[in-house]
Amino acid sequence: MHHQNSISVHAKSMLFVVRSLLACVILLAGVFIVQPSGSHVDAAPQSPANTWVPLGVGLNATVRDVQVAGADVYVAGDFTDAGGASSGIDYLARWNTPTGSWYALGDGLENSAYTIEVVGSDVYVGGAFEYAGSSVAGTYGIARWDANDSTWNSVCGGFNASPAYEVYDIEVVGSDIFVVGYFEIGTGDDM
Repeated sequence: MHHQNSISVHAKSMLFVVRSLLACVILLAGVFIVQPSGSHVDAAPQSPANTWVPLGVGLNATVRDVQVAGADVYVAGDFTDAGGASSGIDYLARWNTPTGSWYALGDGLENSAYTIEVVGSDVYVGGAFEYAGSSVAGTYGIARWDANDSTWNSVCGGFNASPAYEVYDIEVVGSDIFVVGYFEIGTGDDM
């Protein structure tokens, strides 16, 4: 039985994230096909009319995490293009609701992003990347974007490059950063 405001998701779909965007609006992100139209959608909010609409043209690969901060929707994943704007949209992008456009965060990342945590003007990102932007080398799985001055920053030097570094989740509580993943102790200050 289908209700008027239900969504049917293709059996081969992978749903990674469900977030509340605004009052009575749900944001889905992942890799799925909306039925009955069969259109491919990577991140889609439910409109007030109970229909699912993409954010612009959408993204060219999987979305793994979504964070909403005011009028901005931040997405992390395996994509390298958002809404046709491929410049700097590498594995991380920001959708601005009032402008209806996708924006890069600097030069993006060098590899996949799995998680985002937004705290004020800081956007913490975790994943399987070694570099954030073109100027911050050796972030090894975790980096911080400062939206005030549009710069990438290392978070305590990242993690050891060997044997592996992958950050799957980040939570910031007060001044503490909690990180879940597969990594060795950080190469910089104690975390």
